[in-house]
Amino acid sequence: MRCVFLTTLFQAMRAGRSLVALLLVSIILVACSKKKDDSPAPAAPSANTAVVAFYLDNAEPCRDSVAVTVAGQTGYIVGHNSSGFPSCFHPGSYVRELAPGSYPYTARNCLGKEWAGTVTVPTVITDCIPVKLTSTGLGYVTFWSNTDLTPAGTITVTMDDGQSQQITTQSNVIMSGYLVPPRWNSAGSAHFELSGGLHRYTATGPNGITWDDTITVRSGVPVQGYTQQRLLTGQRAGWAQAAFYADHQLTGPVTITVASRTGQITSSVGTAIPSCGMAGLYNVWLPFGTHSFTSSGGGLNANGTFTLTNQNTYCQLVRADGVNGTSGRITLWTSLFPAGCSTMEVTINGGNARTMTATYPNQPSGCGFVNGCANYLLPPGTYTFRVRCGSNVRNVSGIVLANSCLFLRI
Repeated sequence: MRCVFLTTLFQAMRAGRSLVALLLVSIILVACSKKKDDSPAPAAPSANTAVVAFYLDNAEPCRDSVAVTVAGQTGYIVGHNSSGFPSCFHPGSYVRELAPGSYPYTARNCLGKEWAGTVTVPTVITDCIPVKLTSTGLGYVTFWSNTDLTPAGTITVTMDDGQSQQITTQSNVIMSGYLVPPRWNSAGSAHFELSGGLHRYTATGPNGITWDDTITVRSGVPVQGYTQQRLLTGQRAGWAQAAFYADHQLTGPVTITVASRTGQITSSVGTAIPSCGMAGLYNVWLPFGTHSFTSSGGGLNANGTFTLTNQNTYCQLVRADGVNGTSGRITLWTSLFPAGCSTMEVTINGGNARTMTATYPNQPSGCGFVNGCANYLLPPGTYTFRVRCGSNVRNVSGIVLANSCLFLRI
């Protein structure tokens, strides 16, 4: 066609018909501009995909931020909807487009709680596939210690499934006068991921101290709800911890000498109820038996005796002035919660809260260490306990005696 136009143009120019020649040139330019498109055709659309939305229906820590990994990519759930699946494009969900097939996914929040599962996209694509995160069923357990083990050394903890970890450092963080357990997976403590339920553990430490006990692991809870066990002594270890305290105004540190060991009380607990691990107390490991001690300085010059037995699984409180002997235990229990209540809160003077979570048809055993009850270790004296569940409030009194344990039924 281009040759015909060129021939016609040549003939027109010879004939002197310039207007015709100009017109033909214009036609040729237009024709030349319409070149054949030799580029490949657009690619065919990819396989059909479905919209998959990962979501939470319960509040999580970290402002509900959960990282979800599926098909090699990671995105975030940034909210929850307590009424169930909101919609495929709810702003709090993590949305992916996936072709038909099965895709394993994992998810993790900032505190380490994990989810896992598989999402299947059918061949016949639906508009939207909701995926609610499902717990792995594992629980988190931390074993730790805050007591100076002499000589210093590690504690090796072994679980019934064969896992073994070591406690290598003391945890002595104090907040508001109380010892704070270490965070999950923090350095120096022993951490385990275990199936929910009852597990047996053993542990060995310096000085021949051993532990042999059980622990109940809660599964499907965020890491901030982890189970923590402080190793102070084993029921069969032959050793226990004594914590010396003073509750009067001191003029300086009080030096305690007991079983060839020396330490100091640096501050008075005042009117507060002392507990092992409080700032200012002198904590020391000692073998079972009766021990004599002396206290001097800070306005004190006293002596006394106390006895450690296998009932002192956690700690024995000892008054530095030697008055009223040593601490006692009390367990508050119930056979029936008030109507509409599944737990009860127990406090002393507005503090030292414990939560009762279990009922027993008869008085349980193991005074001072009963699961689901309110257990206290207290200096001897008469105490008023406030028991509350919703609008149900009552006060009960109990007398704590030295080196004894009292069951108090609510």
